Amino acid sequence: MLEDWQQWLENFLPPLKEKRLAEKLALEIEIRIRELTGLAEINPENRDIITVLQSILLLLTNPSDRLLPEKPSVTAAELIRLRDWVLLAKNQEKQEITSPRVLEAIEQQLAEILATEGITTLEETGKFDYQKHRVVSTQPTDDPQQDEFIYATVRPGYLFKEQLLRPQDVIVYLYSQGSR
Repeated sequence: MLEDWQQWLENFLPPLKEKRLAEKLALEIEIRIRELTGLAEINPENRDIITVLQSILLLLTNPSDRLLPEKPSVTAAELIRLRDWVLLAKNQEKQEITSPRVLEAIEQQLAEILATEGITTLEETGKFDYQKHRVVSTQPTDDPQQDEFIYATVRPGYLFKEQLLRPQDVIVYLYSQGSR
């Protein structure tokens, strides 16, 4: 009989310890969630694990804006800053003093914002490549070495994670004897 009692006690104590630890952890989680959301504190006395878990479930099922406040993306913040630069340039233009430095700064900011999104600019020179470039016009040349080389970029192309997003619009030299 004593052995039965000892066996029962040995089997009962570990689950009891685990239950108490689970209750303590659940209560700490509820307290932290309430702190994060700014909700009223609770009295931890006489809170059973079922009540605590129900409270946690309710808080996580119906999260308030205070739990995970939505913030604009880094890209949105950068675009706001860039818009400020455009407005500055626009105001300067009205005064007929648009600074090339302002425009360069805007261009640089745009390139940095696009880079954070995995987009890089395609502004190549050299030999025309049908896979990356689109001919929008041609420029006659009498130099056969320049044939099918890029004369100028009309509009840059873009790559998204090294995949072509938009081809580079270019003017290409076209060789013909006696041009000029």
